[in-house]
Amino acid sequence: MSVTADLTESLPIAMPRPHPCRRRDDRLPIASRWLLAVLALVMATAACKAPPDSHVVPPPDLSAVMRNRDVALISGDVLEVSYFKAYFDESPYLLDVRDELRVTVAHRPDLAHDTAILPDGTCTLPLIGTVHARGKTASELKQHLVKLYSEHFTTPEVDVLILRARERLEDFFAILLTTSGGPVREAVVTEGMLQLPLIPRLDVDGWPLSKLQETVQLAYQSVMPELRTTVRLKHREAREVIVLGEVRAPGAYTVKDSMSVMRALAVAGGVTVSAWLESALLVRMEDDGSLSVTVHDLRQTYEGKDASGWVTHLRPDDLLYIPSTPISDANEFVRQYFRDLFPLPIGVGLGYRLDDNN
Repeated sequence: MSVTADLTESLPIAMPRPHPCRRRDDRLPIASRWLLAVLALVMATAACKAPPDSHVVPPPDLSAVMRNRDVALISGDVLEVSYFKAYFDESPYLLDVRDELRVTVAHRPDLAHDTAILPDGTCTLPLIGTVHARGKTASELKQHLVKLYSEHFTTPEVDVLILRARERLEDFFAILLTTSGGPVREAVVTEGMLQLPLIPRLDVDGWPLSKLQETVQLAYQSVMPELRTTVRLKHREAREVIVLGEVRAPGAYTVKDSMSVMRALAVAGGVTVSAWLESALLVRMEDDGSLSVTVHDLRQTYEGKDASGWVTHLRPDDLLYIPSTPISDANEFVRQYFRDLFPLPIGVGLGYRLDDNN
């Protein structure tokens, strides 16, 4: 369901005192400041119902998750891609572009011919013309040629000799070695996209690093089977996520790795005893400038009966809000507070969408 709210005025909101474990509000980036104000009014109205902070449900044990966590990629991440040759691969060699071949036919010296595989993967031979060779082994190409020559004379004896191989791979490495960085290259995730040589652009926003490693390797193997790659995260800028509501230490927290919803709750000191985990809200600024508000039921996850809270990850500037009371109509809840909670300039329109994951 999509709703568009036009904001015609803003309401100044008194911000809570900064927690000593987080940055002061006046030092937060603009995106974090306005997101931090999203549910301030709701927190104020619920404060009278909250018990003392001493009544706290302890955060979950993160040891197993921390050992097995994978980094989720975001824009601005700097990756290091290393290229190397797999000369000792035991799999049969597959012919590739620029490989040079010598094809002979027994008792037919006029058909002996040296040829090279063209960029379209084909080569040209006497009598039979254009033949697709790229991606075949020498033995497979030989069998294919026997079939083609059989249309012209009986039981032809064909032989295929590879004169020069891996020319495309050698050319690729020659280019790498003549430029800065050599076979180790840096690549930056820009607007969620990653561009690497020879393969199509990849939309990697939110991907685990392990998925990127596997995808890049498969993509390069489809281009040059003997090319191998490794990918590692070299650098990433510090980012912030915001945790508000019924947590012990609400605020903006700096993160450099992937942060799941449950880890965010643990970083914020755990939830209070009045937390209504069945109606946790995840507020996110999308790439098109709209806001998405998603409802998550974390009760089963927090009790160790469901893993959804571990697999749902926060992005930079996401806001996670834990209410103290049930939200029976999340759409009405969002509509009711958007006008007062967003300190935006007069005349600015705000679009949002609501997704219920319950």
